[in-house]
Amino acid sequence: MSGPRRLAVVGAEEEQPYLQRETIEPSFACVMGEPLTAYALVASADGKVASAENPRKWPQMFDCRAALTDVPRTGVAVPPVRITLPDGTIVHSDQPDIDRIVSNIVHREVKLESAAPDMRSATAEEYWPDIEGLDHRDTVTDFGLPEGTFFDCAVVHLLTTAIVDRLRSLYPEGRFEVRRFRPNLVVEAASGNSDF
Repeated sequence: MSGPRRLAVVGAEEEQPYLQRETIEPSFACVMGEPLTAYALVASADGKVASAENPRKWPQMFDCRAALTDVPRTGVAVPPVRITLPDGTIVHSDQPDIDRIVSNIVHREVKLESAAPDMRSATAEEYWPDIEGLDHRDTVTDFGLPEGTFFDCAVVHLLTTAIVDRLRSLYPEGRFEVRRFRPNLVVEAASGNSDF
C-alpha cells in the first residue's frame, strides 16, 4: 500500500506530503491524517460547498494548492491549512482576513470553514456533461454531504495501480495519474499483475 497525495481543501490542488502508515488513525467517519475534507469554501450566497465537481462555477480552485500545517489527530482540533495562491502567496486558515482573500480568488463571497462532527449536513453541486447514458445531461445538480464532513464522494476511496495501468493501456493518448483520482489508499499491484 502506498499513500497518495491528498487535498486539504475540497477541490484545491494537493500539496500534502504522502501519508505514512504510522500517521493514519481510523476515526468515526474517515481516516485521520486524511485532510481532503478538513476544510472547505462555503458560498455565502447559498451555503453550498465549493467543489471541483462543478468546475464551471469554481475554476479558480484549481489554481490554488493546500496542505495541513500538521498531522491531524483524533480528539484534537484540525490543524490550520496553508494555502498557496495562484501568484505564489502563502496564506493560512487562521489569519483574520482569510475569507476576504479566498473570496477575491474565486470571485464570489465565501467563508473558509473547517469540518466538525456536530456540524449540519452540507450541500455541494455537481456538473453533468452532455454525455448520453448519464442520469442527467448538461446540468448542475445538488448532492448532500455526510453530516460533520465535507466528503464529496465516499468516506474511503481505494485505488489500485493496476486500474491506472489499465486505463493508460485503453487510452494511451490520455494522462492518468493517481493523484487525479484523489484516493485515500493506493494498492500497488504486484509486478506483472494486471488484475483489478
